[in-house]
Amino acid sequence: MELETIVKVAAVCASIAALGNLATAIFSYLATRKTTKNQRELTQRQIILPLWNYISALSKINPQNPVTPDAVKNINALELVALCCEADIVDEKVIIRTFSEQFIQHFEDIKNCQDIGDGRSGTTLIKENRAAEEFYDRLNEARKSIGRIK
Repeated sequence: MELETIVKVAAVCASIAALGNLATAIFSYLATRKTTKNQRELTQRQIILPLWNYISALSKINPQNPVTPDAVKNINALELVALCCEADIVDEKVIIRTFSEQFIQHFEDIKNCQDIGDGRSGTTLIKENRAAEEFYDRLNEARKSIGRIK
């Protein structure tokens, strides 16, 4: 064989080896990404249990006679849930499935308070917790659209 032919064959072999290495790197990346995604989902779902305990322990607010610490505790809990969803700390789909009705009920009870006992209205308290307000708006829109003809 001529030297030129040998060089061409070597170049082809090197290219094939490089493609093999590239394919291996791609498959490795995809496998790692899948594992990372699964690990992230698991971690997100593990946070649901402490949130469940926290949300289920919230007091019912009577809008005509609210207890100030309970109203503040409730809006803080709603803000925490909303921020966890916003920051992608928890799986929002699981939160919506699990807490949407409780979230909406607690939010509306606070919203309907004329005075939570410290001079602020429920609406004022809500305005101080924008993440909770935005999350409520999304939940409420989803609730309104259930059964809508598309």
